[in-house]
Amino acid sequence: MAKGKIIFLNGASNSGKAAIARQLQEILEEPYLYFSIDSFLHVLPEKYMSTADSEPSIENEKVLSEIMPGIMSAIHQSICMFASRGHNLIVDHVLQNQDWLIECIQLLENYPVLFVGVHCRVKELDRRERQRNMVQGLARQQFEIVHAHGIYDLEIDSADYDPLECAEQVKEALEKGLSGNAFSRLKQDLV
Repeated sequence: MAKGKIIFLNGASNSGKAAIARQLQEILEEPYLYFSIDSFLHVLPEKYMSTADSEPSIENEKVLSEIMPGIMSAIHQSICMFASRGHNLIVDHVLQNQDWLIECIQLLENYPVLFVGVHCRVKELDRRERQRNMVQGLARQQFEIVHAHGIYDLEIDSADYDPLECAEQVKEALEKGLSGNAFSRLKQDLV
């Protein structure tokens, strides 16, 4: 069985990854499953999650910090599992921890991965958080961290282009045969 192809979108919260992923699902010929990290995190009880109106208790934050590494590792392994079964995936991730990036590189090194950096200006991220009544400042915190590794196969700007235009840039890169080698290059630097 052929391995599934992976379009791996990385960017801060509210950078538009979900909207881009939905557009990609519409315009790509082959079916791609949308694999959002947020979808997995929403299975946690609400008392562990921050919202615009509330923060988890100190005890719940401690529990979350203890279980989060295992949760993230399981999510990364499930990406690999789906792709190993021949499913094409669009992964929507916020790689705010270098260990997460390293784990993804190691798990997916033998898979066709197009690593896409989804960039958005901080002012626009702040505006989107306010508009969506989300936790303020989260995207700002993630802004520098998520792109710190600096290597992508393709970089798109979701502040200057709408989701469909961003998706078309990804599709065009795939059609031109853009070789996804960012993970290989990052492996040399990080692993």
